[in-house]
Amino acid sequence: MVRVKPTRWWQLALLVVVAGAVAYILTRAFYADVPSPPEVAPLWLLLLALAEGYTASLTHGRLAGRPGTKPINALVVARLAALAKATSPVAALATGAYAGFLAKVAMTSGPAAHDDTRTAIAGVVCGLALTAAAHLAIVSSMPPQSHSVIFAKRQWPNRNSHSGSIAKVFS
Repeated sequence: MVRVKPTRWWQLALLVVVAGAVAYILTRAFYADVPSPPEVAPLWLLLLALAEGYTASLTHGRLAGRPGTKPINALVVARLAALAKATSPVAALATGAYAGFLAKVAMTSGPAAHDDTRTAIAGVVCGLALTAAAHLAIVSSMPPQSHSVIFAKRQWPNRNSHSGSIAKVFS
């Protein structure tokens, strides 16, 4: 069984720094020539963060066997974990891009730069929220500790002659 683990923090930090540096260089070179980003653009990151966080809480509840929840298919959990694993680097890149953009427009004067500063701050905050939601989704897609690969000491109700076998746990 392959376990999906959250992307390491240093990899995400590296993506933020690289995307931020590229965004800063591009903004410094072309800020006067291109239109400002839409003010609602960061809200898409927030919408994705809310959706992923909500899905993570539902998945965690279903895996934990909370009352009133249905069992969840293992393939669905794997797909959710893969989605979250793919979301975290994208969120880190978006956060870095908005941070690099913010670093340049915060030093620029004018009404357009003021609006762009607000958009960039919202982008950084929403990007961080999406990164956190992706991490939460990966962690919540992992089975609870009582369902981990350590089955030997677990007392399962209604055990038959194949007690302690992994096949019994997954059936």
